[in-house]
Amino acid sequence: MAKARIQTDAALLVGASPESRLGEAELKRFKQQARQATWIVAVDGGYRWLKKAGVKPHLYVGDLDSLEGVRLPESLPAIFLPHKKDCSDLQAALAIAAGLGANRFWAWGVWGGRLDHHWAALQDLGELARDRSTHQVRAFAPRVQAHWVSPGRALTLHLSAAERKGSVISLFAVGGSARGVLTQGLEYALKSETLGSGSRGLSNRAIASKISVSVKSGVVLMTLIHHDPRS
Repeated sequence: MAKARIQTDAALLVGASPESRLGEAELKRFKQQARQATWIVAVDGGYRWLKKAGVKPHLYVGDLDSLEGVRLPESLPAIFLPHKKDCSDLQAALAIAAGLGANRFWAWGVWGGRLDHHWAALQDLGELARDRSTHQVRAFAPRVQAHWVSPGRALTLHLSAAERKGSVISLFAVGGSARGVLTQGLEYALKSETLGSGSRGLSNRAIASKISVSVKSGVVLMTLIHHDPRS
């Protein structure tokens, strides 16, 4: 019997953190994701950046506190959140996108600036990766990628020589221990090992054009920080 094809619908979420320093390759990736996404969601002040990039969102989610002086078009569907709430605008937007049927999530502009905002975004995305219906969670910033790896959702990346040169890869367990962590193409290999809450997975690097990470239980956050040739 043929295996049923699983429908994968992607949500592109754009937050308020500035992305003006995107390189040519990063901007190309963003525009490509915008074309592929089933839903493009402006998360509060992220609408400002989408407008600047010439990308029209399908939905606005936020409390308007990062949109002073900007008027949303009447034709844009919007879900307005209260200023006083027990979750971030991003967490609310992720839940709304999941409710629409998204199971792949690409986030831009959701970290940077305040440390607590940065940490909250990583936490919210990590919790989403725990959901069995979630197929992919990724976040992007200038010269940085973040990928969440969960059981049955192995990560495989193909890196160019320029992307490998001087880049730093780190692996961290999310929300406790991650067991059965297996890597390929990294200098310091993990062979079905356990990552705890410490810094054991810090500062690895790619030694092959193809790298992969898988985990048997728990969730792993892999960060890839690209070398800046200007530094």
